[in-house]
Amino acid sequence: MTHVARRYADPCGIAHTQNDLAFPRPFSQILFEEIANGNASPDTVKTYRQQFKLFVQWCEQLRSAEGSRRQLDIIQLTEDHIKEYRGYLVDKGLKVATIGLKLSVIRRIFEIAVLRAFMPINPALRVKPPSERRDPAAANNYLELEEAQKLVNSLPTGLTLKDLRDRLLVVLMLVQGCRQIELYRLNVGDVIKRGNQVGIRVRGKGSVRVIPLKSDVANLRGELY
Repeated sequence: MTHVARRYADPCGIAHTQNDLAFPRPFSQILFEEIANGNASPDTVKTYRQQFKLFVQWCEQLRSAEGSRRQLDIIQLTEDHIKEYRGYLVDKGLKVATIGLKLSVIRRIFEIAVLRAFMPINPALRVKPPSERRDPAAANNYLELEEAQKLVNSLPTGLTLKDLRDRLLVVLMLVQGCRQIELYRLNVGDVIKRGNQVGIRVRGKGSVRVIPLKSDVANLRGELY
């Protein structure tokens, strides 16, 4: 790899420097084309950008700490390096799901690099997130009817746009089972009306679904706009 001092931006928003823990420039466009088969959502692109940037920063810190004894070129990384990164994430106290996300992004990037002959092997291929040790009952997080009612009663009762919006968002999660990411991506244009029926089109992680609204929820939506 040649020595080039300047940085440049790629379609995924990752800054690269030749010979500084980076892939050659053509890989930037390839990565953008491969993620989600070339149809990645802005949130997915943002996640790849952020997670890869954090990984590169860790590599740079490790190389800087150990000086010339350890040259960490991104293309020369090994499985031991990825395991060391996993250990670093564990020591930071991150949740298993968060560590899994970070490792999956790195694994996917290296997978594309191998397929396109930028790297001989995928160093993250066999590195999995740590085993999760927790009470299985703790995963059953839901509100009892009384708890849900207390939550609704605690919401603001004003008629301002913000008050109406907040009530609708909470009710959509409680009554309609909407996920946070679905509400984050929800727009006014996603309201669907067919006769007297009202529904919303929501976008999750790689999926789109239409949720028919219960009459009282639809009425609350009508108060908003």
